[in-house]
Amino acid sequence: MALQINKDVEAAWRALLSSPPSLGWALIDISTRNFCTLKAGRSCENNETILVGVKLASIENISDLPSGNGFKVSTEKIDDKSDYIYFAITKENDGDLELFSKMIEDILETVVDISVKNVSQLVINLINRVNLWQDFMKKKKRPLSKEEELGLFGEITFLQKLFKLGLPSRLTVKYWVGVKRGLHDFIFAEGAIEVKSTIASNGFRAKIFSLDQLDSQELRYLYLCGLKFTIEPKGKNLPDLIMDIQKYLKTDVNSLMVFNSCILLAGFNIEDRKLYHRTFNLVQSLYWDVNDKFPKLTRTTVPDNIVAARYDIELGNINTCDLTLESILKKLLGK
Repeated sequence: MALQINKDVEAAWRALLSSPPSLGWALIDISTRNFCTLKAGRSCENNETILVGVKLASIENISDLPSGNGFKVSTEKIDDKSDYIYFAITKENDGDLELFSKMIEDILETVVDISVKNVSQLVINLINRVNLWQDFMKKKKRPLSKEEELGLFGEITFLQKLFKLGLPSRLTVKYWVGVKRGLHDFIFAEGAIEVKSTIASNGFRAKIFSLDQLDSQELRYLYLCGLKFTIEPKGKNLPDLIMDIQKYLKTDVNSLMVFNSCILLAGFNIEDRKLYHRTFNLVQSLYWDVNDKFPKLTRTTVPDNIVAARYDIELGNINTCDLTLESILKKLLGK
């Protein structure tokens, strides 16, 4: 459904290209669904825009909206007789149209998400999504660091494992939320999996970035997946692995769209592909149950005066209890 809406948005932009308004926007109705109404068109500066309308009474105390880095967001009342107020997301004159279009694709996925229960949640999701894209656009010209490269390679490798086990692609790509500022890398119906990767020949040191990352109190199940790689010629580099997933998803356009947005948000730019020379070969996959016995720092295990922490865990000597991904997924998927 999001794919068709996205096509309709692009068609509206093309239709209005030669007739921009002198003031405000020229708009075409796209859809009314999921607590909101969607319009697309052009601004008086002939820049592409989408408007997401929600009931006026449902958005109170909205803080400063993002602007800059190629686009701006504003709230608008376009019809005095309507009780809708609109979030207008408009490309600026110096904005990159291809990147703006990618952002709109991703935002439309958020808007049509059927799991959203009310207007307030939709608005929060929308603003969080726009903030995420703004942060990405601030750093989009910087290639991934070696640590980021390995981390992304590991998460995509885990995604590939899920595909190989036969999980539906349309659901599987949506389980991958870590690149979207999710607390955990993969979220399922009954819990989560955090993915850590290493190329160290001895031991397995994992970086934990907050007191919340391994806190399982709010989850029924939390697992840690450790992927050990070697760097050798028979391995794959990051661009090749991404291409493998894109080929796998080529007949599922919606899933491919979600995947492409994820790698973009992770900081991978196809124009930088020649910078990623390292070829990784997966040699071992390990799994841990992050239960009460697992060594970790959380808000309930540290003194009240400690409000934030980043730390390393040596995973190499922690018993995995012979966990397998298949047995873990049975619990996480509620089977």
